[in-house]
Parts: sequence; C-alpha cells; structure tokens
Amino acid sequence: MKSKPSQNTGKPVTDQQPQEPAPPPSPARSAQRAAGGGGGAELDAQPSNTASNNCNPEYFKALRWGIDSLYLSYPGELLPIVNERLTVLKLLAQSSDLEEQSRAQYPIGDHLFEVKSMASRGFAFLLEDNAFRIQLSRSTKLPAAYVKISSGYLAHVGPEKAAAALQALIEALITPGEPANVSRIDCYLDFVWSGTKEWDREAWVTRGGGIDAYSENSIFTGWVVGRGGVISARLYYKLLQAAKIGANYLLALWEEAGWKEGEHVWRLEFQLRREVLVQHGLAKLDAVLGNLNGLWSYATTEWLKPPASE
Repeated sequence: MKSKPSQNTGKPVTDQQPQEPAPPPSPARSAQRAAGGGGGAELDAQPSNTASNNCNPEYFKALRWGIDSLYLSYPGELLPIVNERLTVLKLLAQSSDLEEQSRAQYPIGDHLFEVKSMASRGFAFLLEDNAFRIQLSRSTKLPAAYVKISSGYLAHVGPEKAAAALQALIEALITPGEPANVSRIDCYLDFVWSGTKEWDREAWVTRGGGIDAYSENSIFTGWVVGRGGVISARLYYKLLQAAKIGANYLLALWEEAGWKEGEHVWRLEFQLRREVLVQHGLAKLDAVLGNLNGLWSYATTEWLKPPASE
C-alpha cells in the first residue's frame, strides 16, 4: 500500500460541455477517480489550477479528504491514583446538586475533561471534552482505554497531531502498554458534484450487504451500503447534514479548498472496522495511517464501485 495523499486545495476548473453529453457517471466513480482509484477511463491529470479534468462531462471538484472518525484502544492498566481521583469525581457527577456536578472535572495538561456520571457497559469511567471521548476500564478483559477522537478536532489538526496529543493523555491515565490499536476508522472525500443524484440500486457493484436510499422532505439525501458490516459506505448530501448538526466549521474549511456558496457538497465515506483492518495486516495506528491510500483504493475498486459500463 502507498502512503496517503496530501490535501488538494486547488481552485476548480470547469470542463467544456460536449454538444451531446453522455449520461454523467455516478459520484462514486468520480470520487474514485479523484482519489486515484482505478476503473474506467483515466484522468488526463489530477484537477488543479492549470490542468483540466476532461474525463467527466459534469462538474466535479474534490475539496477535502482524510479521516472523519477514529476509534482507538489502548492495552494496559488504569493507574491507581487516577482510579481514586475519578471515583470521587464520578460520585460528584452523580450528585443531584448542580454545584457538585460542575466540580466533576479532570484536568490533564491543557485539556479539561468532564467526568460523566455513567460509562458504557464494562467501563468504569467516561471523560469527555471537545477533542476526545475517553472510556477507562478496570477490567483485564477490556482495553484499559477506549477513545473516540472527534471529527472536528481531526478536521482541524489532522490524525497525526491528534494521535500525538492523545498519547500524552493516555500516558497520564494508564500504565505503559502496546501502541494504540485501531478499532474503527472512517475515511472520507468531500466534493462538489453537479451530476444526477438519484440512480437505481443496480448502479452499485459491491461486496456489501444491504443498499439503502434516504430522503428528507422529498429531497434525496444519499445512500448507505453494507450497514452493520465490517465495511460500510455512505454517499450523502454533506452540506445538509453539516447544517443539521451545526458543523459550521466545515464551511470555512471548504472555502479554503475552493468551495463557493451555492455549490452542493457531497461526501463519500467508508467505515472500516478492526476485523477488516486486521485482515489487511493493519492492526496498529501507525500502520493504518501509513496505508490510507491503499485502504481507499481497496474500498473503491474492490469492495464498492460503479458498473463497468459507465
């Protein structure tokens, strides 16, 4: 597998429309091409300020790509002093007194975590701020720490810096252990696309299970392929979803990449769970981050792809 690509922030270049345009390819095919995937006719060059994309008759512009969600697990043991402090803070979080609840905070470096009153089954403690959601366990049957890195934090600092910041936090919570294992990773591509947004289920060629279409107020909003499997894919109207969840920071990041107000932004996103990562020999975080290009290629050329007839 190859190393991951760098961010593309080139300005869009619109293509000349032929007199009798052929039916536009699906955004899955367009996204595949933008990310360097195989299949179909090749681009004359990667889209940039000076090079055109003469392959696609419809307007397509890649904005941002990378990691949207990252779930990591850390072996080891919870430090005794941390266990004592968090036990007290968890009791404060469970208090009916609002002032006592407000004191259920655990500082580590420049992070101030809220200690939650409850944790997921099997875990003793849950700490959360706007960057990390950390669950800690006393059990030897579970990871000592299980962490979700927030999408917003990943969007602003990238996975390498996020992982480095997290490592410093983990070292203050548990005994030294093995490097982080990746439990789940979501890779994405955000793009502007003007082609037809609805097509038949037969337009998907996939190893996944179910293929489900979604709409909201009679507006088509996207597809989910392989829901619940070790790999699943979502192709959806990201601009609408960002507005619904209040992810306004994406607008500024898209603008930096060439997006203009009024353009529709879609996202192709693949969720890969630990089982499939291990099958590809990518159990540890450094191995996964070093092979993002290969994972994307596998997802868009073997696991999911548009029909060869496009």
